[in-house]
Parts: sequence; structure tokens; C-alpha cells
Amino acid sequence: MLIFAILMGTEALIPVYVENVLHHSSLIAGLVMLPGAFANAITAPIVGRFYDRYGVKWPLLIGSGLLVVSSLPFFWMTAQTSLWWLGFVYIVRMIGVSMMLSTVTTESLSDLPLKSIGYGTALNNTLRQISGSAANTI
Repeated sequence: MLIFAILMGTEALIPVYVENVLHHSSLIAGLVMLPGAFANAITAPIVGRFYDRYGVKWPLLIGSGLLVVSSLPFFWMTAQTSLWWLGFVYIVRMIGVSMMLSTVTTESLSDLPLKSIGYGTALNNTLRQISGSAANTI
């Protein structure tokens, strides 16, 4: 749930940063985030095949590494930070989140009996929404 909280927190703060600190429109803020969404959509099926082949360990380690590396530039962002740099960091972050979120979700539901997967998915989605809301509140 921490991964989803990180995802939601970042998605809430980047538009605020672009609009209020860099003084761009909400359209520009959305365009900065759009390549990250594409990266997430492209990465997810690739990571699924990687997970099927190698298990949860490597996607989780690589995704964690990408998430940590992409978090570091946020410490040094200023009003002079380039939109291109922010977009690139967000792409790397979204690839890392995609690698972690899909593999952890699949691994957590894999041991459930077939008739209980619907309940497990519902619980997982509920906890994701709670953690995302808590991250945006904090």
C-alpha cells in the first residue's frame, strides 16, 4: 500500500509544483505527467512477462531502485527546474512504480483460492484507495 501512497502523493504534488512554483498552466502540468502515464502503461505488460519468468524478486528490486533514484531529484527542485527534467524524473518514477505495484499485487493474490480472488482484489483496491487518500492528506 505504501507504493500506491507514493504514487498518489506524487501525482498530487507535481501539478501543484508545476502550476504554483514554475507558474505554468494546468494543461502544461498534465502534459508533464502524460509521458509517465504512457511509460506506466507500456511497462506493465513487459513487467508481467518478466515476473512470469523470474518471479517477484528482480522486478521488485529494480522497481525499488528506480523509485529511490527518481526520488532524489525532488530534494533539489527549484523554480528554475526544467519541465523536461521533471518529466524525465516522473517517467523513471512511474516505471519503478509499475514494476513494483503489478508484481506485488500479483504475488499477494497468487496464493488465494480461485473462488476468493474477487474478495482479495476488492480488499486490495479498498486498501489502495485508503492509502492513497492518507498520502494526499499527509
